Amino acid sequence: MSDQRSIGLVFAKETPQRRDSMLSAADNRFAIPPGDPNYEVKSQNTLREDATLVSMIPHMHLRGESFEYDGTRVECTAHFDNSPNNKFNPDPRATVRFGRSEVGRDDDRLV
Repeated sequence: MSDQRSIGLVFAKETPQRRDSMLSAADNRFAIPPGDPNYEVKSQNTLREDATLVSMIPHMHLRGESFEYDGTRVECTAHFDNSPNNKFNPDPRATVRFGRSEVGRDDDRLV
C-alpha cells in the first residue's frame, strides 16, 4: 500500500480584486489562577488599513466561558472558569497558562 498525495492549483487569469489573510488577537501570557470561576483575559490587534471581516473563529479550550469581539480595532475579552463548578475542567487546582497541546491538559487558549 502506498500513500500518494497530490495538489491542484488554479491560477487566476486576472489580478485578484482582494487579498484574504488571517490574523489573530491572541494573548499567550495569561495565567488563570486555581479555582477562579470568571478569570478575564483581554487582547487586541489594530489593523493598519480598512478591511472586510469575512469570518471570526474564537478558540478556547475546556475552561472557556465567553468570548466577545468589538470594533475596527479587534478587541477580545474572554472569560475562563477554572473552578470546580466547571464540569469540563480537568483540574481546578492547577494554574492554567496559554498552551498548544492537546485539550485537557493544564493549558488553554485565547485566539
